[in-house]
Amino acid sequence: MTKLDTSYWHERAIIILVMFGLSFWKTSVLENYLHGVSVADISLGLASILILIWFVVTKRDFNIYGHSIYPFYLLFVAVLSGGVLLLQTLGFFSEIEFFKSLLKIGYYIFISILLIGFLQNIPNDKIYDIVLNVLFVLSIIALYVFYALNSGLELPYGFLYHGSGENYIANNYYRGSDWVVAKGIFSEPSSMGIFLNLGLAYLWHTIGFFKERVGAVKYSVIILSIILTFSLTSYVLLFANLILLVKGRRNKELLKLSVLAVGVVIIVLFAVNGFELLERAISDRILEKVMSGTDNSTMVRLLGSWEVPLIIIQKHPILGVGLGNIGTFSEEIKGSLVYGLYGDDGYIVFAYVLGSLGIAGLIIFGGMLAILMKRNKKSGLIYLLSLFAHGGFVEPVIWIYYALYVNKKNEVYVNEQNNCSERM
Repeated sequence: MTKLDTSYWHERAIIILVMFGLSFWKTSVLENYLHGVSVADISLGLASILILIWFVVTKRDFNIYGHSIYPFYLLFVAVLSGGVLLLQTLGFFSEIEFFKSLLKIGYYIFISILLIGFLQNIPNDKIYDIVLNVLFVLSIIALYVFYALNSGLELPYGFLYHGSGENYIANNYYRGSDWVVAKGIFSEPSSMGIFLNLGLAYLWHTIGFFKERVGAVKYSVIILSIILTFSLTSYVLLFANLILLVKGRRNKELLKLSVLAVGVVIIVLFAVNGFELLERAISDRILEKVMSGTDNSTMVRLLGSWEVPLIIIQKHPILGVGLGNIGTFSEEIKGSLVYGLYGDDGYIVFAYVLGSLGIAGLIIFGGMLAILMKRNKKSGLIYLLSLFAHGGFVEPVIWIYYALYVNKKNEVYVNEQNNCSERM
């Protein structure tokens, strides 16, 4: 095997470890020994080691845009210094939860910085192919499990998804059906929908829509799996993705993709009685449950997320209560909460940052988002929307996708292409 071949498979392994491994961010590993460590954490760690080895072997320069890296450092320093101060002032402060969260975010920041530097050296079309194939495989798994559980056939599926068969069944209260929804290896349907939509945003709005590599069949499968989640969050993100994709594009490849995707989706929805499920999942939930107040999950997510953080900033406006300590603080006041959202999970990201890091942390985080929007408006918009649905500030998805989106222009690859054109 030549050095070029070795480098080729080395680069593919890194991208696959990052993207496929990232999909297991809710799956714990060795729970009794490594509490709080997910499969994604292990996979990202292996990817970071391979990236460091790659830089040594290829002797490439570690080039990274300055304005992409500074916000990471600022946020990290703010969290660290804020936590040290809080250790001295707050009686309820949990040092263990603080340092656990601090180590996790520091770990994800380190990997994100490595990933940005690595991707600057990789041609965009190579990244595009690998990411598309990973999303396609995840969607195939989701559709297979969906079929296995709904068909009544005795097909093996337990090793392919997160949870038990009983817990996999759609909740009648929300869906009005005993049909299983698609979620594949993810912990819940909305998690899969968010992840796939973030991946589509990366392919369509960050790397770019490659005419010769449309992959209409693969995109149809990915879109179908998102639809079969019957998740309102997934639908909002998919709709936004498609609108941004269509805007400003007038090409035959996009038309082919749209026609094929719509055709496949319609056929499958007819086959699984999906239109009735869509009606129950969307119109029934929105009109009869959300609007009437029977289903208050949306209100708890959007309004309840802010209840505890707003109480926090009245007492600790600058630095909040420290990373990982919203749960500790909310336990003290849970009896007086209107929406009943307490603990350390479930908050939308902006509310979690405000409560944990205070106004200072929210400003720094806002600066990071401003940089992303400046470099990549379309992917940045999808990213912002996902933050209102995904409560994972101390999880890898938010950090790794930020790194992917910031890396919009592959300067090394662009320069190489320009040099080749000039020689021709």
